[in-house]
Amino acid sequence: MKKKINLVFLSFILTLVGFLSIITVSCGTKIKEITGNVSYYVLSIGSGNFTFLEKDGHAVVMDCGVGIGGNNSGDSFEIDSPETFALNNGRWVSASEKDGKAITNFMKNTAGVKVIDAIFISHKHSDHYSALKYLVQEFEVGTVVAPTDSAGLERAISSYQPKGQMPIVDTSFSKTYEFLGGTIENLTAYSSKKVVKSLYTTDDPNANSMVLRFKANGKTFLLPGDMENTSKVMSDKKFLKAVSSQPVDFYLLAHHGSTNGATELTPLIGNKDHAPEHVIVSATDNTDGFENWSGERQAVTNSKTPIGNVLKTYGVRKDRKPYVYVTGSVLAETLQNELPDIVDKENIKSTFEYKFSDNKWDFFAHKENISNEFKIAE
Repeated sequence: MKKKINLVFLSFILTLVGFLSIITVSCGTKIKEITGNVSYYVLSIGSGNFTFLEKDGHAVVMDCGVGIGGNNSGDSFEIDSPETFALNNGRWVSASEKDGKAITNFMKNTAGVKVIDAIFISHKHSDHYSALKYLVQEFEVGTVVAPTDSAGLERAISSYQPKGQMPIVDTSFSKTYEFLGGTIENLTAYSSKKVVKSLYTTDDPNANSMVLRFKANGKTFLLPGDMENTSKVMSDKKFLKAVSSQPVDFYLLAHHGSTNGATELTPLIGNKDHAPEHVIVSATDNTDGFENWSGERQAVTNSKTPIGNVLKTYGVRKDRKPYVYVTGSVLAETLQNELPDIVDKENIKSTFEYKFSDNKWDFFAHKENISNEFKIAE
């Protein structure tokens, strides 16, 4: 009788252990929300992307480029050579020291960043990574999350003589990453194995962009990098299902608002009951308006343009206008009248901060503008 009881007890223990293992695995893959007092910044750096989350002095940077102009050449050219020269050959170019210093000063003095836990590089174009050198020199950096083309990245970072230990260079191109107590998703990696494999062989870095998503204090953020409608990713059912699985509150338009950006994402991320609250175009330092290269980028109300597509999809609501913001020295005064009412025309040269404190979110415009004689806040 005693033996039988022991066997029953042993069976129960094994069942319980198995159940707990399942729970542990589930918890390990669960998408976790970032909580606490956090700020999300979109820096005004020209026709490039530089955004980051800050929490308790720790930051996660999601693209760290400085845009076209001066010593930087965006994604049209890499310094004096065609962009293909810098692709798949291990070359990584850097922004000017002046721009790099302005960025790190802002992060330290205005945003209060002390440590960078991670830097994501959505794809290998210099207007998305060219300030990397100055970040690893000025901050202790834990991890650099690499794009599909990561050749030479570890060697480049080492040559920058990083502050503290050499950052981990993560080339896994994973679906999820854990930082700041929450999960940052790489939705591009949710695509089918065949599509993900193809991202390592294509010569178009834009089409390989990480589409990043995270949730912080009840708000969902979507950052598509320079993803384009023509990418194989954009026709992948698994990817589209992942994108449409939850509505988005904060949306950074793909490819700086280009017409060849992934405009087809816009209708997938919300509905009339839950439209994006804030849409940002990380734009251009072209003083004559949006430049003609890269799909004839035009900031007009035509429904085929990114801003026009947002307007067509979600319309103008009296309780939230304007809700589209443009960074950089972007538009001549004559063009301001051509922008739809959903665009904030007063802060087109500003850096933006979405801040959570005292149990509420607030949206701020900072006058710091790196592409136009950046000034540190007093």
